[in-house]
Amino acid sequence: MNNLDKRKNYVIFLAIISFCLSFVFLLGAFKTASAVKELNFFSFILCLALYLGTILIYNLYIARLINKGYFNPNNNKKRKVNVSLIMLFSVFGLVVGKLISNSNVGNDTAFTILTYCQVALCLAFILGTHNFIKYYVIVKLDN
Repeated sequence: MNNLDKRKNYVIFLAIISFCLSFVFLLGAFKTASAVKELNFFSFILCLALYLGTILIYNLYIARLINKGYFNPNNNKKRKVNVSLIMLFSVFGLVVGKLISNSNVGNDTAFTILTYCQVALCLAFILGTHNFIKYYVIVKLDN
């Protein structure tokens, strides 16, 4: 197995794991939310459609960046680390910690907090689905 085959296998592994984990957190959030409030089949289909739409929009955005040459290794543009995203998740973690440690939290509030955390993790793992496009580009360049 050469280096390119190892890279293709690794990229498709990351894509599948990211997709599966994001879907599991979506199902967990829906199941947790249904413990607090009665949710019907239509709300599940709507949630699933929004989930798949988010993945589609994100991957189309990444494909557009690839076509514009943003990820070109010959491009000398400096890419900044998105510090705002790191700060956002840090503040999110602090807020969740404060809410959970509050002694006045009831079952409904705890389930709501858990649902929001699962949705946030679902959205975070969606960011790894761009590896499907990366795999496609590797296979396309290989041929």
